[in-house]
Amino acid sequence: MADGGAAEPQRKFRILDWLEVLAKLVGASAVLVVALFANSLQSRLTGVSIQSQREQAESQLRASMFTSLIGPLGGPSSSDKPMPVRLNSLGASNAHRELEPGHERFERRRNRRQR
Repeated sequence: MADGGAAEPQRKFRILDWLEVLAKLVGASAVLVVALFANSLQSRLTGVSIQSQREQAESQLRASMFTSLIGPLGGPSSSDKPMPVRLNSLGASNAHRELEPGHERFERRRNRRQR
């Protein structure tokens, strides 16, 4: 009987030891999972930040290219017309040249149908 009584507390200690080890493993695993998730989130945010900076640099480059290309077309700003008016008239003449062939074809088709 004395042996049976001594075996019961030792068995409880073994179960408690296993539970302690299991609790430590679960805790360490949880820390590892959280660290991996945080790393993944940080890499995504870094990628988004880099893409945003690239798009911003691209738009600045386009803006500077636009002003350097349009500036000479507008001529000096001391003329009688302000620059937006000169650019509008330039755009209108360009649009007229581009749309004129299509308009002429439309007029010919309309005249044929009316006959």
